[in-house]
Amino acid sequence: MTKQNNVTNHGQRGGNANGFEGDSNGLIYQLIPEHNAVYAYNAATLQTEPFIRDPRILWPDGATIGEDGYMYLNINQLPYQPMWNNGSDLKTYPGAVLRCKLPNDGGKIRGLA
Repeated sequence: MTKQNNVTNHGQRGGNANGFEGDSNGLIYQLIPEHNAVYAYNAATLQTEPFIRDPRILWPDGATIGEDGYMYLNINQLPYQPMWNNGSDLKTYPGAVLRCKLPNDGGKIRGLA
């Protein structure tokens, strides 16, 4: 049985990513709260490019790839919490989960056999 190293250093990529997710195309998605966006790093081109940007993406801090080829984003509304607003809770209830279709029929990463 051969062991494989599944951890790879792709170098330094500037930015304030708050979470990461990857897809079957090898893209690494970076959740960027200050831009209400998700960027994608492509190891083949060594480029980081915008994937989605939308004002509804409020401080994304978690993402997952579903079986249906969509990315699901947890929106936690951190800037609207009482500690940032003089004790006033400005969050909208219930919370939100947003989804977006992955490019090039991307999907969930499958485990190695």
